[in-house]
Amino acid sequence: KALLPDSLIKTFVVYEKAGFEIYLVGGGVRNILVNKVPENCDLTTNATPEQSLEVLKDMDPFYNNDFGTVSFNVEVDGKNELYEVTTYRSEKEYSDYRRPDNVTWGKTLEEDIVRRDFTINAMVVGKNQNDEWELIDFVGGMEDFEKGLVRAVGKPEERFREDALRMMRAIRFAARMGFTIELETLSAIKTCS
Repeated sequence: KALLPDSLIKTFVVYEKAGFEIYLVGGGVRNILVNKVPENCDLTTNATPEQSLEVLKDMDPFYNNDFGTVSFNVEVDGKNELYEVTTYRSEKEYSDYRRPDNVTWGKTLEEDIVRRDFTINAMVVGKNQNDEWELIDFVGGMEDFEKGLVRAVGKPEERFREDALRMMRAIRFAARMGFTIELETLSAIKTCS
């Protein structure tokens, strides 16, 4: 909890008071795992974008996309950051190899997690029934993080055919974090590039 900025805790509190689930996902979770404060946090929730706009109304939120992301600015230690809260979702058909043609709001956290790019990005931090912070990992992200592996969630070729940018992201994560790209994921990058 000491690593969580007040603005992030406040975000959790307003969603919980409104009766919604909310989880920190992606880079913020990776930061916590290396004892860094999460920055420019990405969050996922079962609230629809319209519900998020209502929940966040005191934080001046904005919504201008088709992918369920409501954004708002916060101040953390004197600097401005952008927080993004995205509705659980599932995606279908990627005719441009970048953005989904069809987005459907999801009902469960697990449904949202299995559509994500890499296992190290698919872990979430949230509160359990005892109001304690916990890490939730449906796809083996913690094991891959500890081994220093970048591994696609599910079938790598499917992930890269959905969004070709994910191939570059895999290489960037490996280079930036000193990780190795898992063999099947690397093979899929060669095939799909």
